[in-house]
Amino acid sequence: MNKNQQPSKQYTFRKEERLRSRKAIESLFKEGKAFLVYPYRVIYLWENLPARFPVQVAFGVSKKYDKRAVKRNLIRRRMREAYRKNKHLLYDVLQRTNKGMNLFISYIAKEEATYQMMEVEMKKVIERLCDRCRETNVKKEDVSDQN
Repeated sequence: MNKNQQPSKQYTFRKEERLRSRKAIESLFKEGKAFLVYPYRVIYLWENLPARFPVQVAFGVSKKYDKRAVKRNLIRRRMREAYRKNKHLLYDVLQRTNKGMNLFISYIAKEEATYQMMEVEMKKVIERLCDRCRETNVKKEDVSDQN
């Protein structure tokens, strides 16, 4: 990969894009906002992250879904793949608005979903996050215009 290429156009999921910091995860669950797009529950928190990777994300599947780790890992892999293939939509909006976010996506359905259904719903999640980003950007512009 050439260093001048934009990573948002690349369909990769690098280590820098994974949410691993215990402190960041704790603050995400304490202060983050949440919404639901079945079969996902999404928690997000605006952060000042490097422009190269404006989103750090983690995925979770509860033991309530299935006691067997093999099944939970399968769902987690499908979630990661659906996110990886569609994240460029979110990256474009975040880079234009100069924002970053921490993100946790958990699977809440009781039954196993197909990959195609999971990808369609992941696109809806990303669209909703893009809308929230645009909304907060408009609100900040309104406040700065009033001053």
